[in-house]
Amino acid sequence: MTSWVLINVLVLMQIPNLKLEFLGYYLAELSLLENDCVKLLPSLVAASVVFLSRFTIQPKLHPWVRAYF
Repeated sequence: MTSWVLINVLVLMQIPNLKLEFLGYYLAELSLLENDCVKLLPSLVAASVVFLSRFTIQPKLHPWVRAYF
């Protein structure tokens, strides 16, 4: 599985939000440019990207939703 697929799964576990999804894809692409991130598991990259995207878009809300637990 790639990080794109995992981002899609994590985003679809909540209310669909195109801004969140596109920001997640963008951050995942940026992580491929960083040599230290290339050796990480795609699931770790996807989880980090979703966390950062949710926090960036809605900073007053907790970045994780109950569906992730």
